[in-house]
Amino acid sequence: MTTTYTKLARQQAMDETGSYLVHGEKVSDIIESWNWNLNIFEIYDEIRDYNDRSKEALLTYAYYFFDEDKMMKELASHLGIYSIEE
Repeated sequence: MTTTYTKLARQQAMDETGSYLVHGEKVSDIIESWNWNLNIFEIYDEIRDYNDRSKEALLTYAYYFFDEDKMMKELASHLGIYSIEE
C-alpha cells in the first residue's frame, strides 16, 4: 500500500527532475516519449553518452514515471547512479 508520504515524495522527485533540460529537451518530454515503447537496452543506448547529471535526471524521472520500475534502478546502478530513490 502506498502511503500519502510516498506519493508526495514521488511527485516531488518528478517535479524536481521533470523540468531539467537534456540536449535542449525537457526530461519529462523525453521520458514520456519512451512511454513503454523502449526496452531497457534501447534506453541504455539512448542515454549512455549523456553527462552524469543528465543521466541522473532522466533515470530519476523514469524510475517514478514507470512506477518505481526495478529495471530503471538497475540501469542507474550500472551507470554509477545510486541516488534515484532519495
